[in-house]
Amino acid sequence: MRFPLLGVSQAKKTTGRGQYPALLFKMENLANDSNFFPYMTSPISLAEPRPADIQLSRELEEALKSHGCFESQAELNQRFEVLGQLDALVKTWVKDLSLLKNMPESVAERVQPLFFI
Repeated sequence: MRFPLLGVSQAKKTTGRGQYPALLFKMENLANDSNFFPYMTSPISLAEPRPADIQLSRELEEALKSHGCFESQAELNQRFEVLGQLDALVKTWVKDLSLLKNMPESVAERVQPLFFI
């Protein structure tokens, strides 16, 4: 199966445990596209905002603030602290799991999990 718009194809790979589907990304083709945004969907528009868009954004922000939809500086700091702890925990877990799978330690130390928050 081929997904040309995404630059992704689905293929069958064989391992000692049987066959499983794998996604093969052709990043080199996508990276040449000037509208390529890795790990995220592309924007709806690349045009600059109009004055009306800026005014509507300000009004929306004011409405959200009046309803308490923004976090305080203390809440922001706590969120960054928790995410930092979670990042360290996952990196340790990935390294330990890599070593259990007989990956060389020099390679296991360079494995970096990605968070999409």
